[in-house]
Amino acid sequence: MSSSFQLRAATPEDLRGLLAVEQSAFPRERWATRESLARRLELFPGGSVLAEAGAEIVAFSNGFPIRDLKTQSELDPGDEHLFSPEGKVWLLRNLAVKQSMQGQGLGRELAREQIRLAQAAGVRCVRLTAPPELSGWYTGLGFTMIRSPEAFHGLAQAVWEQAL
Repeated sequence: MSSSFQLRAATPEDLRGLLAVEQSAFPRERWATRESLARRLELFPGGSVLAEAGAEIVAFSNGFPIRDLKTQSELDPGDEHLFSPEGKVWLLRNLAVKQSMQGQGLGRELAREQIRLAQAAGVRCVRLTAPPELSGWYTGLGFTMIRSPEAFHGLAQAVWEQAL
């Protein structure tokens, strides 16, 4: 990652910037709400990381331990139902990079940071949902598709996993 970017823990004060990144990175039907992002920061603040270029938030990710859930329907009910401090699976819940900043290694660096956080938490794997067209990107990071795509927020989403 370029030295002009800095990673740091995200805080509730960063919420406006996180929403701006989310809305730049994803189609409207995939946007997390202000409330859901705030809840993720509240539930597990140690799993929220952002990238800054100067004073601008340009990317972020968050993850937290969950029970061993593997299907899209199990992963959809809401963060407070998923979060499990004793969980052995790390759910990479968000990974978003502003459109103008994509292709510069920010997403890869944030994914690696989530993997480091998961390892430090002692979980056995990292799991996420993503569209199948991102298969090359996630495969390049060591993830394997464990569930075929199914409809989620109007888009096809597959479940991916990386053992630790």
